[in-house]
This record gives sequence, C-alpha cells and structure tokens, in this order.
Amino acid sequence: MSAGSRGETRFFIYEAYKDDEAVLAHKKTPHYLACVEKLEEMMSQPRQKRSFIGLLPQV
Repeated sequence: MSAGSRGETRFFIYEAYKDDEAVLAHKKTPHYLACVEKLEEMMSQPRQKRSFIGLLPQV
C-alpha cells in the first residue's frame, strides 16, 4: 500500500497475479471480501481499478 506524496488522502494498493484466473480466485477469499467491505466504509469515492502488464521480474 502506498499513499499520495502531497499529503493527499489517496492510497494505492498494488497486487500482482499470475493470470486472470488467479485474480478471480483471490476475489472469492474471505480476507479479500472482508477487506473490501472495510475499505468501502472509509472511502469518499468508489474504488478505481487499473490493470498493468508486469515486465520485471520475468518468470
């Protein structure tokens, strides 16, 4: 997790997964569901998702 560098109230959570199937499996776990529920209570705006392609390390 990272925070905005200018005293912002924005936080960033970075996660890396092997493939889309791994993402879907993670989203079904109890700890993920509990985390999302708690985070949404604290947010002033809906979550925004951005996807990237990992370059390093090469697997």
